[in-house]
Amino acid sequence: HHNSLPQIISSMPSILRPGALQSYNYSSTFPVTVKIKWDGNLIQDQGGWFTIPSGSGGHIISINVTNALGLSSEQSSINITSYEKLFCSITL
Repeated sequence: HHNSLPQIISSMPSILRPGALQSYNYSSTFPVTVKIKWDGNLIQDQGGWFTIPSGSGGHIISINVTNALGLSSEQSSINITSYEKLFCSITL
């Protein structure tokens, strides 16, 4: 169906460890461009995962997936907390 929006099928955990890898998943019929923002700043997408930036405290993360037709979906998580010294396993 040519008007199908790409779907983001991941949710972010509420606690993330800086330097850790975080994965995400999406579904799209067409090729996509992914933009990941951490507190409004673009961070590097590694093709299905990204590295949590350094720093602690509350953050906002958003993932935008836009397909080749220009249709997009965005998922934002507000009040993500990152802890420099916390170790936790992250599963989606």
